[in-house]
Amino acid sequence: MVSTEKYDFVKQDFLSTKQLNNCYQIVKDNMIKLGYSVNEQDKKTWTDNIRTIIKNNNNDFVIIYNNKKICGFIIIEKNNQIFVNEIQFDNQVKKTRLILQVIVYLYNHFSSIKCDEVFFNINNKNVISKKTFLHLGGKILKSNDKSSKYVIKKQDVEKYLHSLKIKL
Repeated sequence: MVSTEKYDFVKQDFLSTKQLNNCYQIVKDNMIKLGYSVNEQDKKTWTDNIRTIIKNNNNDFVIIYNNKKICGFIIIEKNNQIFVNEIQFDNQVKKTRLILQVIVYLYNHFSSIKCDEVFFNINNKNVISKKTFLHLGGKILKSNDKSSKYVIKKQDVEKYLHSLKIKL
């Protein structure tokens, strides 16, 4: 477990049904907010995918807790490169600067494995996330109708966090 100001980041090797349901509810709420329709088959598909992801040693599923309540999660894929597969926040913690705590967590995590850049996809409908990561120095590598692939360099993250006087 890694703790920051108000949040605990816990890498999970197993998810209980309650944890899966809480994480899925966050995804569902976020997808609806972006204009997607979500049904019970989507829940089953998502849950099955998450169970598969957790079993793979190249993946980290990290739950973010605020006051012992799940408020978000991160899925990280580690192969030849580091790929942040997903970052999801509950509506109650959006616009609380949690993203900065996530960035510090990822920065420290990736520094320990000697990684100089991180890749990630952002849904093109998610304007706030796109602005946030472009502001941090992320660069678009490729794009399609649904999402865009970005890269962010460690030195750009360092520079940004230092400008905010955030300790690493």
